[in-house]
Amino acid sequence: MELTGGIIIFSWNGIFYVTATPSTTQFQYQQYGPDAATTGLGTVTPYGQAAPGLHQVRMSYLLASGDITAPSPAATFIANGGQYLQVTDAVTGPSNVTARILQFTGAGGACFFYIPVQAQVNGLIVSTATQINDNTTTSALLDFSDNTLFAATAVSIPGNDLAQQVTLGPYSGSFTYASRLMAWGSVTRCRIS
Repeated sequence: MELTGGIIIFSWNGIFYVTATPSTTQFQYQQYGPDAATTGLGTVTPYGQAAPGLHQVRMSYLLASGDITAPSPAATFIANGGQYLQVTDAVTGPSNVTARILQFTGAGGACFFYIPVQAQVNGLIVSTATQINDNTTTSALLDFSDNTLFAATAVSIPGNDLAQQVTLGPYSGSFTYASRLMAWGSVTRCRIS
């Protein structure tokens, strides 16, 4: 069946992801309906994806060695919903820091996650990353939904709890089991009085 005619009404009434900003006065967006044109004026209202409620955020460093440091203490904030998240005064690290990782909880949540690269659905970018890929930028405007966050990298779960990291002392050997590295023969220091 081929449609040869019709009328488009309110072709721009909806929520769309911006796919490009060619200039300060133009933007492109993904719209799955038919193309349309108008000479009338309209209103574009940027709308963030932050879920309403109490959230937590903390930060770790990504080192040149690929290691991720234990996170900072968590800070809390309340999002009203439908907002972007603005991070300011992000702390820079020593010279071996290549990136800062901002870890967030969902609304009312207790588990932390981070988004290492922009999330995509069917080739369309649907979030920003929560990783600042340098050691100089001190602010970032972030936009992600709780669902995108929960599908990203968890960093406060058994087996990957950054806050519970410890540095091992000397040990005799290591082996892997169930995707985990096990160390054996570590030195136990006792103090005898």
